[in-house]
Amino acid sequence: MAFSLLTYSIIIPTTASTVVVRPVLPIRSSMPSLRLTFPQRTPTSFISCCSYVSEKAATSGIDLKPDVERWPKYIPNKLPDKNYVRLEAVKTIAKTVGNECVTILCSEGVQREFLGFKAAPRMNFVFAKKIGFTDIRFGCEDGCRSEKDFLCKIMGEAIKEGVKTVTLADTVGINIPQEFGEMVTYLKANTPGIDDVVVSLHCHNDLGLASANTIAGVRAGARQVEVTVNGIGERSGNASLEEIVMALKCRGAYVMDGVYTTIDTSQIMAASRKVQEYTGLHVQPHKPIVGNNCFVHESGIHQDEMLKNGSTYEIFSPEDIGIERSESSGIVLGKLSGRHAVKVRLRKLGYEIISDEKLRDIFSRFTNLTKQKKRITDADLSALMVLYGDEISSKILEGTVLNEPIPQISSVV
Repeated sequence: MAFSLLTYSIIIPTTASTVVVRPVLPIRSSMPSLRLTFPQRTPTSFISCCSYVSEKAATSGIDLKPDVERWPKYIPNKLPDKNYVRLEAVKTIAKTVGNECVTILCSEGVQREFLGFKAAPRMNFVFAKKIGFTDIRFGCEDGCRSEKDFLCKIMGEAIKEGVKTVTLADTVGINIPQEFGEMVTYLKANTPGIDDVVVSLHCHNDLGLASANTIAGVRAGARQVEVTVNGIGERSGNASLEEIVMALKCRGAYVMDGVYTTIDTSQIMAASRKVQEYTGLHVQPHKPIVGNNCFVHESGIHQDEMLKNGSTYEIFSPEDIGIERSESSGIVLGKLSGRHAVKVRLRKLGYEIISDEKLRDIFSRFTNLTKQKKRITDADLSALMVLYGDEISSKILEGTVLNEPIPQISSVV
């Protein structure tokens, strides 16, 4: 059965320890999905909390006292259902990414399991601990639109019951970075016991701010983030794994108190392309980090500087994310290119321009060609030089055949 690695939770260490990466593997069709956690050796349970707008509405169904029996009505524990779990799927995933710590999430089966255990007081936490789950996560869906004090109270009760991770979710992507960071700061300051657990973030991208909100939350003290490869997800998507990882790599030491991950960034592009292949969801060319245009330079001023110093207009190199660029400077010739860039490319192709006057003439012909085409290829330049004739010096690269057929200028793109 096909599945793809789409979603991760990343725990950001505060000391020089190995990062904990939690991949989430959504299974297509009506199959359950598996949440695998490693390198921890203890089972993990995922507890989800329904969305509440106000404390009054919430407490009509929930008593926050520890001995309440009505918690199960509002906090369904997603336990495995043997009728839905497919053994072969589990085996395949375990062989692929390891099985140190597995929790199975399902949908319809949750209801049947819930009916069987709903009489148990605080069954979601107590039962999970009873059967061996020691790393329990409590997630507040749409928590950003709840009252802050109520959110602190309900998280505090969850922590008291033994959860190890609490998740703040901006489920509808309504927040902006400043208010989201302030929310995390408030939770850290006013939630009983929160210093003993991991604060996790789950941001959606409805306003295009999921990654920015996530970074703001990290700066405020969160140490786990839930992100997706290429930012895919419900509606407008989720915080992008590659954006968060590279933001931490580039700026974590400077503006985020040294937070980091130990994720191998050289695998980012391979992972992005694999997800695109499996899902059929292709990223736009200007997508940060993994878009095709990320290391392309068309402006003449930019090209000139890139030829002198590659770090001038690139804050990290293509190699950092696993790209081997055929043109080391990322120069793409077009209507914005200057003479210097054209001259350098011609020299790489084996042509030596003797004088500035001849360079101006060749560049004029190049400019006319850019009116027909958006991007000029090496084949186009070779054809241009052959058509230019004997007024320039011959090709100087060793082994060049001077009587080769005249290349054709490729079609307009």
